[in-house]
Amino acid sequence: MALTKVIGDGTGDITKLQILNGSNVRAASSDADDLIVEGPADCGISILSATTGRIYFGDAANDDAGSIRYVHSDDSMRFETNDVEAMRISSIGAVTKPLQPAFLAYASGYQNNIAVGSDVTVVFDTEVFDQNSDFASNTFTAPVTGRYQLQTTVRVQDMTNASVYYYMQLVTSNRAYLSSIIDPRAFDADPSYFTMHITILADMDASDTAFVRIVQHSGTQQTDIQGGSSEHSTHFSGYLVA
Repeated sequence: MALTKVIGDGTGDITKLQILNGSNVRAASSDADDLIVEGPADCGISILSATTGRIYFGDAANDDAGSIRYVHSDDSMRFETNDVEAMRISSIGAVTKPLQPAFLAYASGYQNNIAVGSDVTVVFDTEVFDQNSDFASNTFTAPVTGRYQLQTTVRVQDMTNASVYYYMQLVTSNRAYLSSIIDPRAFDADPSYFTMHITILADMDASDTAFVRIVQHSGTQQTDIQGGSSEHSTHFSGYLVA
């Protein structure tokens, strides 16, 4: 037989509730002993509903700032933080996180005749998606500390073999990541185009930034960064991994 133990504050108000099925297993944590369901074997709490089962978390300012919901119409488990759905587990176990930082942007046009001998920031002026709105002005800003998978591809054209080298960097607040260094002097004539790639798992702190730049060391100012809305030959993407 289950024993229900009610603990009051001496004034008639109930402050704690313990439901015990059999003998005590151990003392509950003092941080979470307002409601205790305890038993020496299997033990649990059931929430039975024809539509949605809910558990809410609140404070003095908001009575439902956080919640866990099971929605029977699609058999999904949903988790909310700050009144917004942060994660959903579907009936087949697929996990979606609508607030998880993720972005993809590309260059819709050309950057013509890039400067020689200085850093040139690559312009990514069109967003395909920007989940959590962390990408702006060619720059991704990390909303939280973590590990971010970052990837960029940049295509340049009309290179000059009078230049000693070209290279691309993916620059974060913590460090800069270098692509392969291109020596156009190895070509018999000015190369028509060349594509550079960087993929990196980067450590970023909250508010750290990441952007892409190109450097042409010397030679004639004639090289373009190729863009376009159909091929997306120059693009930048990233997402929070852990």
